[in-house]
Amino acid sequence: MARWKLMTGHYLHTPEATEWEHVETDQASGKQNRKRFIVPCYMEKDATVCQGPGMPGDIEFIGPPTPDMVPLDDEARKLNAEYEPVWRKGEFGVGTEAVMNDLSSRLAKAMVEGPPPAAVGGVSGEKFAELQGQVKMLMEQNAKLLEQLGRQRRA
Repeated sequence: MARWKLMTGHYLHTPEATEWEHVETDQASGKQNRKRFIVPCYMEKDATVCQGPGMPGDIEFIGPPTPDMVPLDDEARKLNAEYEPVWRKGEFGVGTEAVMNDLSSRLAKAMVEGPPPAAVGGVSGEKFAELQGQVKMLMEQNAKLLEQLGRQRRA
């Protein structure tokens, strides 16, 4: 039996599946359409969960462990080790610490390297530099006009 302690709240599927049924009635025919959905149970932080029969007070769940589950026995540690590469890639879920670290390192690298020298967003480097020069010139002209308006108001 693999056992874990939850470090955050989790929605987990349990063997005693809870179902929710949605019923719609067709206005033309009066026939009812029913859809059933299996709903996961919310487990509080610090709850002890297990796969298979566990200790008294453990809550049995179905599915893979998550990065926010701390293993309490060797079997759970083995399962966590199997899922570790998946968690690092971010395939399990966005927001895990490994995914955030990866995104942070990519952002830092991009900030150091800067934009690529080739066309960025369809604008060449030359055209962008030309546009920057035009904006600078307009700003200087606006500053002169504001200065003239200020002098006229004082007079």
